[in-house]
This record gives sequence, C-alpha cells and structure tokens, in this order.
Amino acid sequence: MVEYALACLTGLKAIAISHPIFLSVPQDWEKLLELGDSGVPLLINSCETDPQYGPEQQEVGDNLLGDRNYKTGYKRTYWADCTYGFAVRI
Repeated sequence: MVEYALACLTGLKAIAISHPIFLSVPQDWEKLLELGDSGVPLLINSCETDPQYGPEQQEVGDNLLGDRNYKTGYKRTYWADCTYGFAVRI
C-alpha cells in the first residue's frame, strides 16, 4: 500500500483513506500486518454503497485490523446513505 510506504519513509503523523480502491481483501490487509506497524494510526472512511470496498470487505478489514491488531491504532468510519466518491472534493 502506497500510504503505508509513505508513512514509513516520510514521517507522516497519520494515514487517512476515503473509499479505498484497488485492494485485494484480505490479502492486502494481511500483508500490511506482516510488514509490521508503520508507526502511525490508520483511518478508513467508508460508505454504504461502494463497489470497491463494500460491506463484506469492510467487515474483513475490521476483523483483521481492529482489536489492536494494527498496533498504532485503526479506526473505520461509516457514512450511511453515502455512495462511492462521497469524500471527493469538487
């Protein structure tokens, strides 16, 4: 994941992703955990209708990264009644 690499290399304070795309779930989250903690917390903003990161993928991510599995901290927000692209700035 590009965000993870940036956090490790540039001294970022946090990683925030809105409606993630191009993820292989669960493989990418498992790989993230195998790489070890990046040292920064991870926030994922998700929504109700998302063909790229839908409810099934969201649940898998929560199960893998939650419960302090991602040691620096993991949180996922859920925006009901929103669709993919809700966080795009126009």
